[in-house]
Amino acid sequence: MEQKLIPGVFNYCNRWCERCALAHRCMLRVSELEMENEFDDPEDSLPDFSFEMDAEDSEEEKGSEEVIEFVPEFEVEEPSPDAMSALAKRREEMDRMLEQNAPVKEAQMAGELIEIVLQRGNSLLAKETPVSTEGLTYHQQQQVEGELHRIQNLLDILSWYRYMIQVKTMRAVSGKSEEDEIDDPIQNDSNGSAKVIMIGAGHCLKAANGLLALIPAMEGELLLLLSSLQKYIKLMEDEFPNAMKFIRPGFDTLNITEDLGA
Repeated sequence: MEQKLIPGVFNYCNRWCERCALAHRCMLRVSELEMENEFDDPEDSLPDFSFEMDAEDSEEEKGSEEVIEFVPEFEVEEPSPDAMSALAKRREEMDRMLEQNAPVKEAQMAGELIEIVLQRGNSLLAKETPVSTEGLTYHQQQQVEGELHRIQNLLDILSWYRYMIQVKTMRAVSGKSEEDEIDDPIQNDSNGSAKVIMIGAGHCLKAANGLLALIPAMEGELLLLLSSLQKYIKLMEDEFPNAMKFIRPGFDTLNITEDLGA
């Protein structure tokens, strides 16, 4: 198993392990699954602390049960002045980035528009009257049920990137300012982070276009989102002209195309 793992494949991915073609070759995912398997049956992993009380002890315990509450005491150290100063400086940088950097501002806008689309879309799905498939052929039934599943999948894609789009953009932008002196203009963390979220924005574009075709009633919200996503991608291309040349371990070295079903 270890020989098949791809070093660093988890550094530049969208963390959607359930839909990743390389999850079985990712150290983080394999470790997570191994931990889950260890705790599948708690009785197999927990010791048996049960014991039998003798009759005398049992009688004494009756009617005198007492709950003992254990409150752990932790010594909390006050942050040093240097740590507080560094934190305040970091917050100022983030606030300045949000106010001044065009890709970050557009990422925030896109995220807010995604939230609007999600709320409206999920509300419409919740109100959807179940469609009777009685009398329909199997192929017709698949078409009816498949449309609802497709809508849900497209909403799931948007939901996955709702917050990631801003977080990853801020990481790419902040890293770029710290990497000005890095020799390699392509293989650096800023380009890697930018590439991941630019691909993600492409998935969101496809999802929004798909919803536009399936839910005409949401045309207004979806057109705004599409416009924002297109603007965002253009801004990112200008900010990170070499991002798409970045070679991601596994995905690019093995020519894996991510397909989320949009």
